[in-house]
Amino acid sequence: MAGLREALVAAVLTGGVLLGAVACGGSSTVEAPTTAADGGGTSSGPTTLPATAPASSSAASTNPKDAAFVAKMKSQGLVASDSDILGAAGYVCSALSQNPNKQYQEKTLPTLVKAMIGTSRTGGGVSAEQADKLATADATKLIAEAKTSYCKA
Repeated sequence: MAGLREALVAAVLTGGVLLGAVACGGSSTVEAPTTAADGGGTSSGPTTLPATAPASSSAASTNPKDAAFVAKMKSQGLVASDSDILGAAGYVCSALSQNPNKQYQEKTLPTLVKAMIGTSRTGGGVSAEQADKLATADATKLIAEAKTSYCKA
């Protein structure tokens, strides 16, 4: 699910269109076709595709810079997955280098980062208002740390 969410975020942020995963319901199981065009025959049932993401969404990066950044963010209380933290940090660096507009950096960027990492704050009996406050704080911390360390390394 995290992979689909990341793909959707990337597609939206870059203006792309993602149809296949959404149209198929994000399923990782497909039926083998049995039409005459593919040689006919009978289907042997569903075929499970191999996973494209690591088994653990919190697996440490092999890149020391990435691992240090994730550790720093987790020590500051972020609960998002490692891949979400690194994806958001990469986006921040790219956005800062491509858009020096102060309005964008102060208003739009925090909103986008909050959307990228904020879903980790939902559920578990947390109210929507509290989850929003926590996600806003997480986005602020991530942007500040990315500006001071991750984007410069």
